[in-house]
Amino acid sequence: MAPPALSRSQLSYTLTGLLSAPPHRQDDRALLAFRPLSLATGIAPQAAGSARCELGGTSVVVVVSTEVMQDQEAESPARISCNLDCSPAMQPGPTLTALLTHLSTLMSSLLAAPDEPSSEQLVILRSPYTGRPTRAWRLHVDATLQSHAGGNVADVLVATLYAALWDLRLPRTTVVGVVEDVDSVRDKMGVHGLSLGQTGAGGSIDAMTGIKGPLSRHKVQVQGQGLSQGQGQGQQSKDKAHGRVDKAGVDFEVQDVWDGGEPWAGRSEFPVGVTVNVLPRSTLLDATLAEEACLPPSRRILVLSSPTGKVRAVQTVPNTIDVAASVGGEASVNEEESMTGTLPYARLKEAIKAGTEHAKALHAVLRSQLTDSSDGDDEMQD
Repeated sequence: MAPPALSRSQLSYTLTGLLSAPPHRQDDRALLAFRPLSLATGIAPQAAGSARCELGGTSVVVVVSTEVMQDQEAESPARISCNLDCSPAMQPGPTLTALLTHLSTLMSSLLAAPDEPSSEQLVILRSPYTGRPTRAWRLHVDATLQSHAGGNVADVLVATLYAALWDLRLPRTTVVGVVEDVDSVRDKMGVHGLSLGQTGAGGSIDAMTGIKGPLSRHKVQVQGQGLSQGQGQGQQSKDKAHGRVDKAGVDFEVQDVWDGGEPWAGRSEFPVGVTVNVLPRSTLLDATLAEEACLPPSRRILVLSSPTGKVRAVQTVPNTIDVAASVGGEASVNEEESMTGTLPYARLKEAIKAGTEHAKALHAVLRSQLTDSSDGDDEMQD
């Protein structure tokens, strides 16, 4: 359900406390203190990964599912799709819809370009002739905002996304129908003399033969994408390190394992975010809904950082509720903006630095909780 409207007196009282000396928050927290964070993983047993995060009255659920892409789809680097929606009971208005659109774009940008090990892990099968992917996993990341009554939606969403990706398990697969001898296949099909990845007059080798390769119980080393047999061993070693050689074949089988599969390789370096709310003489973290409404979006800075402190993105965060629609109307918005003023560049740099430090700390806390949780699950399985 929609949060209650905030009156002009409520906004004025909240901001006056934040600007006082010393600053005072309505819940008696320090300016840089977070509320208790509740985190649970594995909430959707049939999914490849799932998590739920609650902070104050804000709750987000993220579920990750897998799908097999084939042929040309498998060659596409876009192997992760995401969607963000809210619970039907929330009755979203234009302001919340704009926030969800903004955060959905943020999710897409974070998941759009994984590093090479993470991207290669999604490849299930490669052509034994060209080395190109013929089967690959596609990840569907679905996030649902169940409640935003506690504010700070951006931080909760990114933390839940991190936990769901940590819980993600990719099914283990075994390559079957491995090519026994590439040269003998070429000789039989009359396409000898072509290097891997080259094409003849009739098109590619796969198109000329009409088959993906003969079935065999024996594996041989097949060079990676675009390699000719005359190339050195350095590239072969690199391809083997990324699993390209072992994935060459015509079909695959899913292994039945007790732990559900392999963890996603990119989970450790996935960033977490902290929203820094910049006041004229101080900053505050984990703002409530009323505190967010006191500040314009230009003073609410979301900093996404890796565990090593590398900044991945810096964005302003739109308002969660339409303050102008609350009691007091547009006059309340203008008054609060005049009280806080515009954000100087020096304060922006301070906000980015503070956000990076607190994001690293939050990353360590989340990883500790998730590691303890996974260790407990392993003990139960044993």
